[in-house]
Amino acid sequence: MEQYTIKLHQINQSLTDTRFLKIENLYAYQFEKIGVIGNNGTGKTTLLNMITQPSVVEKGSVDVKEEIQYFKQIDTPENIEINTLDGSILSELQLPMAEIGKMSGGEKAKYKLATVISNYSPILLLDEPTNHLDYASVDYLIQTLKFYYGTLIIVSHDRDLLDEVVDTIWDIQNDGTIRVFKGNYSQYERQLGLENMEKQRQYDNYINEKKRLAHASDNKRKKAQQIQTASAKHKSKSMSPDRLSGSKQKDTVEKATQKQAKHIEKRMAQLEKIEKPQAENQFQFPHSKIYDVHNHYPIVAQDLNIIKEGNDILSHARFQIPYAKNIAIIGENGSGKTSLFETIYQRDPSIDCSPKIEMAYYQQLSYQDMYDVPLLQYLIEKTGATSSFARAILNNLGLNEALDRSCVDLSGGERTKLSLAILFSTKANMLILDEPTNFLDIKTITALEQFMNKYPGIILFTSHDSNFIKNVADRKWQIKNKAVFDIT
Repeated sequence: MEQYTIKLHQINQSLTDTRFLKIENLYAYQFEKIGVIGNNGTGKTTLLNMITQPSVVEKGSVDVKEEIQYFKQIDTPENIEINTLDGSILSELQLPMAEIGKMSGGEKAKYKLATVISNYSPILLLDEPTNHLDYASVDYLIQTLKFYYGTLIIVSHDRDLLDEVVDTIWDIQNDGTIRVFKGNYSQYERQLGLENMEKQRQYDNYINEKKRLAHASDNKRKKAQQIQTASAKHKSKSMSPDRLSGSKQKDTVEKATQKQAKHIEKRMAQLEKIEKPQAENQFQFPHSKIYDVHNHYPIVAQDLNIIKEGNDILSHARFQIPYAKNIAIIGENGSGKTSLFETIYQRDPSIDCSPKIEMAYYQQLSYQDMYDVPLLQYLIEKTGATSSFARAILNNLGLNEALDRSCVDLSGGERTKLSLAILFSTKANMLILDEPTNFLDIKTITALEQFMNKYPGIILFTSHDSNFIKNVADRKWQIKNKAVFDIT
């Protein structure tokens, strides 16, 4: 018999005034690799916190059989405290023995992750481990987790990681319950697709049968009415005995027909009611009118040098940014992606930038600047939108269930979603997005992809999510050896 390492029983945990995490019985087993997914704010991090700290459970119980290592979601990588690590791990993650003060946030996040991975325990919990990591580090993490010997539970929006590593999906529903699917993320999607098709088939069969019975009943009623009308005509005349006999026979046929109609209607009433499958609400980011630019290359750098804290980030870099294109900037942690974004946004004198370009910049972790006011008020203050328009934006983002919720009570993903919505409400014709997918759930990432593919201006962005880049990038530029290369 398979041994469980974690058991959650009769859980009822509050997330907000209106949201709860509700679990009857949920098990994690030895050597099982579980991916936890769900919309932002549905309790993914809360679930991991309950496993590591059963004392915080409000109602129900958590039984943990083995020792746990827990990699918590990193909100501010710059503030991570670094301890000495094994040299082989640093080499595998391509981490130099550099001075702490000179590390980028992504480099510090790698150090923290390496600390957790290097200390083996029978249970490993990871909350968004790919946030802030570069491609090489994500690939190393995937290869390491494939061969992890124990119970692994990962909260992640990275579809590649969920496909390559996990064998079970825990899907947290919007009502707080958890559905368990066997297989990786792609297999989960296929199962869900087949399930939805079956629900639609059952509903269609129900509607067709209901229509068929209603049509049959209507025909019987009409036939009975015709017999009744004919019988009434005969009765109005002086009838011979044989005609009277014919009229009585018609009455009998009419009653039988009415009885058949009632029987059909009874069958129709006894049909098991099947509700119409509801299409899940799709998140939508707001689109604003932007100022068009007719210059094919409105931003040009011929000899760009970026020096940060005495280090050369870019040296004599050259590039031309085309209008109406999505350009992904990739490179190792610390290579200078954020520094390049800041330099362009600040319109460095060495960059020739068209005066018609209006930029809006989403910086990593910018959502942390939110303050303690209700959602609706915050959105109106930041965008100048009317109350009705602000409500429509929040509804499209799935944040309308409690408009008086404070911004500080939102999850990291919900805050990121709101921050992006505010950015997209501007009339900017160039967006700079620094790791916009961090903390977002998969459905919101899909909505972001749709927005970016329809955006008519320039989008300069970076992301560690290879699926996301593949779905939205028109061009890929790599920062390497202090230069910018087009690797499209």
